Amino acid sequence: MYLQLTTRCNMRCDHCGLNCSPDKGKHMDDWTFTKALELCSGYSETITFGGGEPTCHPRFKDYVQRALDYGFNVWMATNGKKKTSMWWLFDQIDLNEGKLSVDLSLDSFHERIDPDVRAEFVRRKRCRYGSDANVLNVGRAKKNGIGTMDDCICETTFIDPDGKVWQCGCQKVQIGTVWGVEFLDDYASCSEKADYNQRLLPASDYELQASL
Repeated sequence: MYLQLTTRCNMRCDHCGLNCSPDKGKHMDDWTFTKALELCSGYSETITFGGGEPTCHPRFKDYVQRALDYGFNVWMATNGKKKTSMWWLFDQIDLNEGKLSVDLSLDSFHERIDPDVRAEFVRRKRCRYGSDANVLNVGRAKKNGIGTMDDCICETTFIDPDGKVWQCGCQKVQIGTVWGVEFLDDYASCSEKADYNQRLLPASDYELQASL
């Protein structure tokens, strides 16, 4: 499952599929994060921390530790810009061997980062090299006319900062909130998921449950 900790980012990449930037965004609050962990514990041993840039969340370090203490394997990709957070992550990776994995996103769209941080990711063989020829045609990439692929931005179950649970990162089909979901496992493709809207409980029903 994918937990979108924040929609804020400390870069403004031309190819960003989620239109994230430094001057706007929302952070997942503590209550929603706690409920998200509880929900994920029933369905997955591994969770992904995403954004935005996950290290921009003011409680990022605490959330990493809480997820590990909960028993999850945690994976995330980062732009590597927050130098102090990167060295903290390297320490945590070593302390939690096999439980925490962090990859550095590298392509022509991201800003340059501290060379020592980049070198450490290279040494650990944890770099994800992007190609200008393979850019999802969504978000800012579509607006800028540089998208080359029509595909889902995140094919796994996607939890946004408000606690809404979506069938995938396209955020077209909501299957509930962190307070209650109805998982579907018989869809064929991302583009066909919209056909299942009538089989889902209205979002208002989940919002009512959350308020009780």
